[in-house]
Parts: sequence; structure tokens; C-alpha cells
Amino acid sequence: SLKILEIGSYKDCLKLGETLEKEGKLDEAFAAFDRAIALNPNYSWSYHNSGKVLQKLGKLEEAAIAYRRAIELNPKFHWSHYNLGEVLEKQGKLEEAIAACRVAIELYPNFSLYQSKLKKLQLQ
Repeated sequence: SLKILEIGSYKDCLKLGETLEKEGKLDEAFAAFDRAIALNPNYSWSYHNSGKVLQKLGKLEEAAIAYRRAIELNPKFHWSHYNLGEVLEKQGKLEEAIAACRVAIELYPNFSLYQSKLKKLQLQ
């Protein structure tokens, strides 16, 4: 983690974080994404990727916060809405999960994953 703090480019931090995430090194990946956010707090991908790792770590509240920040910065990115919906579903917040999923569908209407997730949510 000490080496991560020495990286001066948010894009390098993002690349490193993605590699670490693929290797299953989630805590280190989070540290890399966190460093990317520190270097450029207005880049939505850093928050989105941070949210993914937090979600995998079971830190749902923090993941929701990260996805919401990603959405604030880039409201048209459907994956952030969808992933937020997944987190909200796990938290038992079905109405909010359905709303997030509907936004994802609105932004990317022909993606069957989103359609099937909405149907599943509505059956709960």
C-alpha cells in the first residue's frame, strides 16, 4: 500500500486498482482507487471502481456512497445506477433498488441483464 501513495497519476492508480481487483487483492485495489480519488476527486470511474470493490468486500453502505458520487459526476453511466441497485437490494431497500434499476434501463434500454433484474426485483 505504501507504493500506491507514491503514484502521482490518477490514471495509473486506476490501472493498478483494476489489476489488483482482478487478482482478488481487494483491500489493495480499494487503496489504489482511493488514491485516484485523492488525486482527481472529480473523475467518476474512480468512485465507480471503488464502489465495486467495497461491494465485493460486503461494505454496502460505503459502496452505495461511492456509487452515488459516481452518479453525481456522471449521471448517464448506466452501470453505476445498476450496481447501486444491486447494493440497495442487498440492503433490503427494494423500492430504491427498483428506482435505480429503472434509471439504468432508461439509459441503456436494450440490455437484457437490466430488464431481468427489474423483473426479479418486482417479484420480491
